[in-house]
Amino acid sequence: CVLCGPGGVGKTQMGLKFTQLSQNRFTDIFFLDASDINALHNDFKKIAVANSAGSTVKDALDYLSSRRDHLQLFLDNTDDPAVALRPVVSWSHGNILITTRNAAAPAHASDHCLHAHSLNMDESVTLFMHRL
Repeated sequence: CVLCGPGGVGKTQMGLKFTQLSQNRFTDIFFLDASDINALHNDFKKIAVANSAGSTVKDALDYLSSRRDHLQLFLDNTDDPAVALRPVVSWSHGNILITTRNAAAPAHASDHCLHAHSLNMDESVTLFMHRL
């Protein structure tokens, strides 16, 4: 699933809420900073090391691909078009949640793409009143 929209509309918060509400569906949840290629690579390397699978991005991708349980990857702030997602989003198992400002990123969504937008005053008041 890709959550796409302008900055400040709450894409990350929506993704975190989804993750919180559905955490029992996943055996593991991995949060990755995808704001730039270096941050994403560093987080993948941490996954490899933490799971004794090696120390490279490839090791992490191989490890994640080898698992057959239901994982979730949360790729947050995937705004940079240089961040290549194809190796990540090509798996056939698990759930991948991507947040982005990049309008081209929904092409990575094989099943769902949600376009987040700012709320107008009436929508904001309705949401606020619903939460009280």
